[in-house]
Amino acid sequence: MKRKLINSLSMALIALPLLAGCSGETEAIKLVVWEDQSNIEMLETIADEFIAFYKRTYPSAPSFTIEFQSQSEKSAVERLGTIANTGTEPDIVAFTHDTTATAAAAKLFAPISYSYEVSSTHNLEAVGAFSIGGVLYAYPNVTESITLMYDKRKVDAADLASFSALKTSGEKIGLTAQEVDSAYYMWGLCTDSVLFGPNFDQPTNVDIATSQSVANYTSFLNNYAGNVLSTSAEGALSLIQASGANSVAGFVSSPFMYPQLQAAIGEANAGLAILPSIDGIDQRPFSGFKGYGVVSYSKHPSLAQDFARYLTSEDAQYWRLVQKSYLPTLSSNRIEQFIAEDEALSVFKQSYENSMPMPTIAAMANFWSPMQTACTNLWKMAGSATVSGVEEKLEEVTSRILNG
Repeated sequence: MKRKLINSLSMALIALPLLAGCSGETEAIKLVVWEDQSNIEMLETIADEFIAFYKRTYPSAPSFTIEFQSQSEKSAVERLGTIANTGTEPDIVAFTHDTTATAAAAKLFAPISYSYEVSSTHNLEAVGAFSIGGVLYAYPNVTESITLMYDKRKVDAADLASFSALKTSGEKIGLTAQEVDSAYYMWGLCTDSVLFGPNFDQPTNVDIATSQSVANYTSFLNNYAGNVLSTSAEGALSLIQASGANSVAGFVSSPFMYPQLQAAIGEANAGLAILPSIDGIDQRPFSGFKGYGVVSYSKHPSLAQDFARYLTSEDAQYWRLVQKSYLPTLSSNRIEQFIAEDEALSVFKQSYENSMPMPTIAAMANFWSPMQTACTNLWKMAGSATVSGVEEKLEEVTSRILNG
């Protein structure tokens, strides 16, 4: 039996009389939602509660069902663009905020119907992440930050407070230091780099090779790379219980990997820490947001807006928090209390507070490839990096971003 989510959905369903009174529908309606596979079972509870309240409140209105279809949030906008306006689109799409500009340019999502409410209740960074030209294109629902996940049987929090402490411990961590996704996971070292200005919205205000970032990267390569195994989080997870040269004590990743670590080594053995400082400087990783967009071609736009609204309500975000430790994009007393009482969630929150929101500006598309190339080339300098060599590689990133 599914656990009951809430006692009342009335605030989330204010607009549903529009469907009941004006749709003229006589056949059953099906809302299709693209969602990451790992979340579908959890969200079916929310969908059941939404449908049940609707049926009790509007018994004469058309019935409807909600179908979740598996789709990676990272590639959702790209896929949607290939089927837009074909009659095969979903009604609601879960997606990552860094693809908002692409979606807005292609007019894939309708502006949200409750923009004032969302802007008033969700944190400003999340609202800004899904806004283009002052228009809000999604209902925010998850705040993500990068952390270091580890095996408590091998290291403790003090061993991971800094790269120097990690080196003293003699252990290694897994970190995507080169190739795919390295631009995302290595950005934390770029502590004073400028990426589209102070508000991340100035396409010509870019300077990656700043003095502190160059110093951080040079020190990392020469002093601490020996305690890092360049691998994906998934690869590191498979090695965390190994022994020998390829063993790791932890790995850097996004929150979705933490439940997998807990399942692999047991909840009691799984720990979480913010990224190690480097020579007394706190890292500044990217943070990101996930949200729900209502597809411009939805056949049931009013109902889709209401369900997307509820999927990101305080009740729904609290449910995600309890079930999967997903950090919400809004606050309430029970949310803050739950976070304060949970060690792991407190770390996620601290990491977010140390972070830089990933820019949504369209020019961000020019960042990933050159930064990934730089990370890969810099990794090859491990043990023999020079300030001038690191500076040159990071200056190339600036140049390629500015020149498209």
